[in-house]
Parts: sequence; structure tokens; C-alpha cells
Amino acid sequence: MASITEKNEPLGRCVGNALEIRESLEILEGAPGGDLLEITLELGAAMLELTGSYKSRTEARAKMSEALQSGKGRAKFFEMVSLHGGDCSALEKPYRLPQARIVKPLPCNMSGFVAGVDAEKIGKACLLLGAGRVVVTDKIDYAVGVSGLVKSGEQVEQGQALMEVHASDEKRLAEAWPVLESAVSIAAQAPLARELFIDEVR
Repeated sequence: MASITEKNEPLGRCVGNALEIRESLEILEGAPGGDLLEITLELGAAMLELTGSYKSRTEARAKMSEALQSGKGRAKFFEMVSLHGGDCSALEKPYRLPQARIVKPLPCNMSGFVAGVDAEKIGKACLLLGAGRVVVTDKIDYAVGVSGLVKSGEQVEQGQALMEVHASDEKRLAEAWPVLESAVSIAAQAPLARELFIDEVR
């Protein structure tokens, strides 16, 4: 089985290594998860259904939601990190995760509705910030990326932050800034709701 999902927009509100870990921890601790949680629950339930352990996908999803709410999901994540030799103390105290020297809000230039957030441009900008490698010898900066990213359909006001940009130096920030500015489109009318799941192939 394979699910065909909409990938034009980032699923979460954070992009970048440490920032995505922090967002995941917040969801495991009960914060609203939006698209990121929705697709995780649906894909997880589909996999559990395939094992034959549950009568239906609805039942499997309910079990996952129960594990999330009870804290079992968080505990299992910590167990997995520990078994891979990771430092769980950084998860217990997220301020120990890498943090960028520069955090700058990117303001909206007009009031309206978020018509789209270009995932490819967000990814390119994060690469420019140092969140990934262009060549295999590049060193990854685990602190950089974007957080607080707006989502399609949300109403925004001129001057409001569309995201916060996390950078380690001004040069990389200057390179990524225009790409990020062009990544979010604003329209006078709210767009049609996005469909996360497009099709399923069995």
C-alpha cells in the first residue's frame, strides 16, 4: 500500500533539524499538531491496519491517539533515541538543543490570506542557511531553519510575522531572505482547503 499525499507545503510549522525536533516534542506533549499530526496518525494507522492487529484503521488510529494522550508515545520516542545512543537529556530540556545566534521575523507585506507556502523554496532557503549539505563534505548547522511558519488559509495582517528565520551568520541570512520572501503568497480571498491525502494505491 502507498499513500499519495500533498507535498507542496511543509507539514509542520518548523523546518530545520533542531527546530523540527522541538516541534515534535511539543506535539508529543500535547500541543496542537495540525497537518503534521494528522498525516502521522493516518499513515501510522494504515501501517497498523496492515499488520492485522486491529479490525479497522479507525480502531488503529484511536489506539495511536490514546498512546499520544497518555504519554506512551513520548516515552517510546525517548526509548528509541536512547537505543540509538542519543542524548535524552536534550529532549527533557529542549533549551539544550542547538540554537541559532540570529532569530529574525519575516514580516508580511500585505493583509489577506495565505494562498500558499512553497515547500521547495523553504527547503532551498534552509539549505542556504546551512541546514543541509550541498556537497558531502559540507558541515550541517543543526540550529538553523524557520519556525512559526504560517499555513495556507490563515488570515494575516500587514507586518505580521510569516515565520521566524533562524541563522548563524548575516551572510547566509541575506542569501536565504529573498527566497523565503517569495515562498509565501498572499491573496485577498481565502484559498480552497488543502487535501492532505490525494489517493491510496494498493
